Formats: sequence, C-alpha cells, structure tokens
Amino acid sequence: MENINLRRATKEDAYGAEYVAAHSWYDTYKPFMPIEYLTYRVEHIEERVPRVEQRIEESPAYHVLTDNDKIIGILNYKPNQNEKYKNYGYLESIYILTEHHGKGLGKVLFKKAIEGLIAMGYNDMYLECIVGNPTMEFYKKYTGYVIDEIDFPIKDFSVKAYVVLFNDLKKILTMLDEPQKETTIIKK
Repeated sequence: MENINLRRATKEDAYGAEYVAAHSWYDTYKPFMPIEYLTYRVEHIEERVPRVEQRIEESPAYHVLTDNDKIIGILNYKPNQNEKYKNYGYLESIYILTEHHGKGLGKVLFKKAIEGLIAMGYNDMYLECIVGNPTMEFYKKYTGYVIDEIDFPIKDFSVKAYVVLFNDLKKILTMLDEPQKETTIIKK
C-alpha cells in the first residue's frame, strides 16, 4: 500500500470499478447466491461497463480507491431516492477487493460517505445490506441498526437484504476518528 488515493471516478474508471464490484460480490456472496450468476458477472464485466459509466456520470459522489493507480475499491453515496426514507442520505455501495480487506480501507470509504452526506445536508443515512454479508458487523459497530428486511431483486432471482439506518452522522464521524482500542493478550 504505497500510494493509496481516493478520488472522484471518471468514465474511464468504469471497467475497474465493475471489476471491483464483480469480484467483491463473488468473494462475499458465493456462500448464499447462485454461483452461476456470480461467475457470469466476473466473466462478463464489459457488459456492465456502460451501466457503470452512466452511474459515474449521474452521481456526484462516485469514488474510486486506488493503490498505485490500480482501482482496489469503490464508493457511491447519493441523495435519497426512496420515499420511505426521505430524510436519509443513501449509501449505495462500498466495495474493496478481498486482498485489501483488513487494512482500514473500508473505514476510510465509510467516513468519506458520511462526510459527503453531511455536506449534502443529511444528518442520517441508510443502506441495504444483503443478509449474510459479514460487513453487517462493521455497520453495527458504528451504530447501524436494522429497520426492515426486504426482497432485493437481482437479474432473475432475489435475495433478502436488511435496510440499515444510521442516525446522527456527526456522532458517527467522531466515533470513526477515535483511536481503536487494542486488545492485549497476556500469556502466563
């Protein structure tokens, strides 16, 4: 991790962004999603590139995380589009390639999303987290709580997802800035 950079995505980043998303889905969801779908998505990244290009153009908050100019993570947050949660900003996606997990990069992206949503005038946010995603523990650590379980449609099937709410984004920012407590193991 020599040269980590978080920046606004451009259309030229679409393939790399979809590469990260497809591989993240494959690694995270293979225990509980059809492997055929996940494999197809990894093997046909180029088919989704136009859709990603459109998202990048439409979203002022689509970011890529790079390591020496290679895209290793993506982030997208935006104004809410769900009437049910109209006072909440929406964290659409955070993905990091598996080989970069455990380095604090998810926390960096999460913090950027919160800062961005605060700048957009939101005090609260929501996201949808597919049931079984281990990231749910991270969200709970930072005060996320499940308010609903929904059907999350994907191509020709659907999975269950939690709607996770976060209140008081400024407080969560403070939590993210606190040094992590280290556990000391004493051997006798």
